[in-house]
Amino acid sequence: AVLRIVMGILMLIRGADKLLHFAAHKATFISFLGFSPAITLGVVAFVEFCCAALLILGAATRIVVIPLIITMEVALVMIHHGNILGDGQSAFMFLTAFSALFFMGSGKFSIDYLLFPPAATITLDAAILQNKRTDRSDLFEVGGEG
Repeated sequence: AVLRIVMGILMLIRGADKLLHFAAHKATFISFLGFSPAITLGVVAFVEFCCAALLILGAATRIVVIPLIITMEVALVMIHHGNILGDGQSAFMFLTAFSALFFMGSGKFSIDYLLFPPAATITLDAAILQNKRTDRSDLFEVGGEG
């Protein structure tokens, strides 16, 4: 839960900055897949702000990290040219954290956990213990007809 909340707050701050200073960011933002910098910035700001807000709450965590992963991957490759030890370090950190959250899920302290608690499971050991029989005499036929 700590990773999810901290990364969500940090990303929410980045998204809020893009929304609050949209005009200033638009002048320096990239054009991606033929879309104008304004459209690209709008999509990125939406993803960084809205998906981060849902991430903080732990709502649909595995779904909301997908756009965040894609955004950070594009930023790392297109803006920072894959330089994970230089100026692309924060994009790489976010990409790694969001990828981990995709595989780990939201954890116990989340809306996901409240709405969809994990099904009760019985481990193999517990199943064996439940079916363990102490009396095995019926497995062997003793004194049968000759």
